[in-house]
Amino acid sequence: MGKYSKGKLIGKLRGITKVLGKSLMPPKKFLAKHPEKALTPVDKKSLLDWATEQGKLLAGI
Repeated sequence: MGKYSKGKLIGKLRGITKVLGKSLMPPKKFLAKHPEKALTPVDKKSLLDWATEQGKLLAGI
């Protein structure tokens, strides 16, 4: 788990799902310069699924 506690890691993973769910990543200013870097729906789903699953594993669910 490195330097983060289990609770902190779960919080970080929840943050990832929140940011992805609101389509805040990558940032709009970045995408204005690099539109090819936008997440595809498949990329977004993969990241959301990963973060959700990791959070559940850490939480023991």
